[in-house]
Amino acid sequence: MPTDGYVIVDVDDGEGKVGCESLAALEAEYGELPETLVQTTPRGGKHHFFMPPEGTTVRNSQSVLGKDIDVRAEGGYIVLSPSKGANGGSYQWASDPDATQIAEAPDWIVRLATAKPEPSKVANAVIVEAPNWNVRMLNSMPKGAKTATVLGPYEKTIVDAMFAEMRGTEEGSRNGTLFNLTFKTAKMVRVNILPFDVFEGLRLAALDTGLPLDEVDRTMQSALGTALQRGSKDKSPVNTEHSAAVEFVAKYGADTRYCPGLGWLRYSEKNRVWEKGKTHVVLEDIRHICSSVAEKEGNATFGAARTFKGVLQIAQNDPAIYTEPDQWDSNPWLLGTPSSVVCLNGGSYQFAIKTLYV
Repeated sequence: MPTDGYVIVDVDDGEGKVGCESLAALEAEYGELPETLVQTTPRGGKHHFFMPPEGTTVRNSQSVLGKDIDVRAEGGYIVLSPSKGANGGSYQWASDPDATQIAEAPDWIVRLATAKPEPSKVANAVIVEAPNWNVRMLNSMPKGAKTATVLGPYEKTIVDAMFAEMRGTEEGSRNGTLFNLTFKTAKMVRVNILPFDVFEGLRLAALDTGLPLDEVDRTMQSALGTALQRGSKDKSPVNTEHSAAVEFVAKYGADTRYCPGLGWLRYSEKNRVWEKGKTHVVLEDIRHICSSVAEKEGNATFGAARTFKGVLQIAQNDPAIYTEPDQWDSNPWLLGTPSSVVCLNGGSYQFAIKTLYV
């Protein structure tokens, strides 16, 4: 989850970590943390969720509050329950997240988290700012590329799998896995499948394996440099098919649905009804999108029928397109006609609207 708009105090404990001791010392000096939403981590630590005071910007930092206490805020990313860590343990809510109010961050946390460290403390306090390679990647992305967004079900599956793979990597293979996952992420960010802030989540997943911060950044910078060198020369069918599917959903998703057993449907504004049997229409729309990409990028193979079918399969599983059979004709009293909907329990007529699914 991107942590923009939050101040999350990440207390790392267990396996030689002393975050709880550091927090106890802070509370003895400044006062106890207020009651708020708390999540426990697989290694015995805790995430304390707070809201920043209005008009205040707090950025990520590592060990600024105290040893083994990090702050996840603007530009950050955390993993939420019920995800699992590398040790097999799970992230778990300490209280019901729907019933627990997130408190405003105490003044002393905000003050310490936003203060510039004294020269004598710089060696112990690493400010986790966006590295230069992050800026390079952001500047290299096409206009309109995602920088931060709520992940859809499909994108979340990709991201969760990558983070789990990183956290599950054994010592000796961590750098190689991080390089490959960074390269893969860069390709998907460039074609607008994933948002830019997934890099920060991958970075945190790598840190969870025990890799030092400077080593994580060096590895990711190397992988990203390779991805940027290849640039538009990389014509991976997986990425371009997904990109075409995203464009199809953006253009036609409002009037297009897919349902197992019913196939492809297109809403007719003229007849005010969902019309079945529109696979040929959808394929033609996809053909236009793919042909445009093939011509623009000089990639003739992208205009092949095999690509159309790949885009079709991806698009039909998009949450904006996919529907379940029980969503259609769920009200037995409503009968769809070419121009209206008839209520059989009373004989009234009404215009058909898209959300009725009749």
